[in-house]
Amino acid sequence: MTIHRSGRAFGCGLLALTMTLAAQARAVDGVIEINQARATKGGITPGDTPGFPITISGGALSEPMSFRLTGPLVISTTDNAIEILSPHVTLDLSHTATSGSDAFAMAEELGDRLVHVHMADGSGMPNRDEHLVPGRGTQPCAPLLEKLAADRYPGIVVLEVNTRRATTREARIGDLTEALDFTRRHLAATPAATQSRPPA
Repeated sequence: MTIHRSGRAFGCGLLALTMTLAAQARAVDGVIEINQARATKGGITPGDTPGFPITISGGALSEPMSFRLTGPLVISTTDNAIEILSPHVTLDLSHTATSGSDAFAMAEELGDRLVHVHMADGSGMPNRDEHLVPGRGTQPCAPLLEKLAADRYPGIVVLEVNTRRATTREARIGDLTEALDFTRRHLAATPAATQSRPPA
């Protein structure tokens, strides 16, 4: 898997992936920080060399690890910013919205390594991790769920929806019900309806 932003800074925010990797130096909250200085130094995970691409690799697969992009990554037009070599990856659609990443393309590239999906939506505003009800933002939630159905995805899909804006218990239940109905409906889609990429 490759994450790239050609010819411009790769924006700050939570990296949309959590991997199962060997133990490594972590930030205070247990999340490994990725930024320009760490990329230049190398050693973010075992086998990562100084510069780009940052290589996130498995090594001795002993514990889950999370990564946070804590500053822009300035790369050349020909380099990839990050290459994920882990055998098990989580894709979080609220985080892909925050980072401006293409969740559908990431899922396609991950293939069988995708084992866990955090279903949510986001407006695509940088550094704004919204966890909207699926279908209320800019992420390809429906096409991704339909792709998972067509691929007979054996992994886990969890809803990760923020209901803080709901002013009543009924509104909160309504948001959660809508999110669950949306997810179930699109995961049950017929394979014939799931063969194409979402419109750009």
